[in-house]
Amino acid sequence: MNQDIRKLVEKYEADRDHYLTDRRKELLQRSNFELSSYVCTDPDGLQFGKKVNEYCWHYIQVIDDGPFHKVILASVDLNDYSETQIEQCIHSFGYTIIGDSHFINIKKEKGYDWQQLCCECLFEEMIPELLS
Repeated sequence: MNQDIRKLVEKYEADRDHYLTDRRKELLQRSNFELSSYVCTDPDGLQFGKKVNEYCWHYIQVIDDGPFHKVILASVDLNDYSETQIEQCIHSFGYTIIGDSHFINIKKEKGYDWQQLCCECLFEEMIPELLS
């Protein structure tokens, strides 16, 4: 197994609430990406992110599609989006950055890391388009 993948699998397996199935380990190994500098951003799936700067993240999502797997790579830079676009996207995940009382305010909830969660929401909204 590739050393970078092994490190990632070890980090992921260390999460006590989730585990990697043999199938997921195999998918990571076959994906053959340098993932050692990525962190797991979605423990329910094979989604990993790497911080580029305060407002930009690279993401990798490995989707198990039966006998096949798909790997999605994308970068999300908050500077490419208006505050309105970001707000519309994160609303669908139950968040806000403006302070609407009906949603969880990410800046208060996540503090210094709120940009990562905004990027992750935008990435997840891209996935259907990237799969087509």
